[in-house]
Amino acid sequence: MLTHGCRRFTKFLKLRKSLFPYLFVVRIFLLIRFMKKNLLSLLLITFSFNVSNGQVLKYKAIQDENLVYVLNNMTKMTEYEFKSGDVDLFINVFNVSDPSGSAGFSESEEITNSIYIAVSEDGEAPEQHLFRLSSVYDPKFIKWTKTPTGAILTIDYGTSNKRQRSTIKVTLSQLLIRSSKI
Repeated sequence: MLTHGCRRFTKFLKLRKSLFPYLFVVRIFLLIRFMKKNLLSLLLITFSFNVSNGQVLKYKAIQDENLVYVLNNMTKMTEYEFKSGDVDLFINVFNVSDPSGSAGFSESEEITNSIYIAVSEDGEAPEQHLFRLSSVYDPKFIKWTKTPTGAILTIDYGTSNKRQRSTIKVTLSQLLIRSSKI
């Protein structure tokens, strides 16, 4: 029986040697087939990532000193959305510190501020305007009031012993300012 088993094993080895090139091809085919599925998934993931993140960011240094100063020194003071009939306005108010010593007091480094009021319509090509209130000392936002024709911004400003209050009616194309002492 042992000889018969040895003969079968020897026959198997001979057969395996003769089939080796074919078995190798079958193994490679199965490996490629397995990798194709994974490779296809990998390529799809890579392609979708490249499509969604294909933009290359570029920059340009801005040389306009005034624009650089304003953007580096501005803070948003308040914002308001005005809706009345067919009119939709978006109003943003920014406070920008003026250069050191701008308040004009020789004994201190106190500064004034500029207040920028940006007004925009709603829509695809909105009409937009920007207004600037210059040399405002220590401005403080108080409140917004809605009127039928626009919004009214109330602010306080001035030195601690000479505070003033202003109401600023904001429409798309102009400001109407009224001031009073507090």
